[in-house]
Amino acid sequence: MPKDIRVLVVTEDPFVRNWMTFLVVRDWRTRVIGEMEGKADLQVFFKNSAERADVILIDTDGLEVSGWLGQIRESLAMMRNPPVILCVGLRADGQVLHQAAQPGYVGYLLKNEIRYSLAWAVSLSVGGYWVMTPGVESLLAEAGVDLPGKSLILDGRVPMYDFTESEARVARLALLFSVERRDMADELKISKAWSYGVVSGIYDKMGMESILNGQVDPTEFLGDNPLVLAHLKEIVQRLGNSRKAQDMETLAFHLLTMPEIRN
Repeated sequence: MPKDIRVLVVTEDPFVRNWMTFLVVRDWRTRVIGEMEGKADLQVFFKNSAERADVILIDTDGLEVSGWLGQIRESLAMMRNPPVILCVGLRADGQVLHQAAQPGYVGYLLKNEIRYSLAWAVSLSVGGYWVMTPGVESLLAEAGVDLPGKSLILDGRVPMYDFTESEARVARLALLFSVERRDMADELKISKAWSYGVVSGIYDKMGMESILNGQVDPTEFLGDNPLVLAHLKEIVQRLGNSRKAQDMETLAFHLLTMPEIRN
């Protein structure tokens, strides 16, 4: 798997573009190298850019699916080392599924099911899996489509930790969206000092310090999925002995956005 997965984000919707880009940028494994609105922008990128993309993340909502996606796949097939294509949409669409089951595609995700786990899906797809969310799994069973590789079902809606309502709000603002402590305190109508205390309590509930120090088996907090444990090992190695606030927040982001993963 590439150490730095280079992603192109393609969507006509600026709000979706911001969502995709933010989640990809926040993850250690992934990097956005281009944001574009459609096929013409993609063609310009491949013609003029010397940087190689690993994944094209395409928002399929509003596209003429049968023609557009097929043309992109045909264009990429002419390249020596083409990027793979990962589709993301609002509702499960049979046309998208049939296109996404062709060689060169690595999955199909529903936005409300993958949620904050988008970068996990990108990383796993580059690792050789065809990734989908539960709604696409249901459609797949009806459509009788053969997938091009090993598949994983990812569900970003399953909460990992039993946070209180206030902890969940703080975790969302501070650790998912990286809101400054002062701004978060203003938003939640709490003191800045209290917000630090809540974040510390969240870290304790997640078992972060115990995991980093090797005091507990990480499966106690994260389960025994080998894909998750391999990623945790990589993060801990990158973190080393650092306990800087920014590094701890980044680690927490990865753990909080981890989806439920099943074959």
